[in-house]
Amino acid sequence: MTSPSVPALSDLEAIRLQRALKDVRFCLERGDWQTALAMARAALIRD
Repeated sequence: MTSPSVPALSDLEAIRLQRALKDVRFCLERGDWQTALAMARAALIRD
C-alpha cells in the first residue's frame, strides 16, 4: 500500500514554516509552552 502524494511546499511556504518553528522553539526553550502551542497551531493554518 502506498501513501497518497502530498504537494510540495513552495519556497515561501517553507521559509514561513521554518520561521514559525524557530519561534516555537524559542518559546519552548524559555518554558512558555502555551505560547509555543498557539504559535504552532497558527503556523498550520493556511490563509
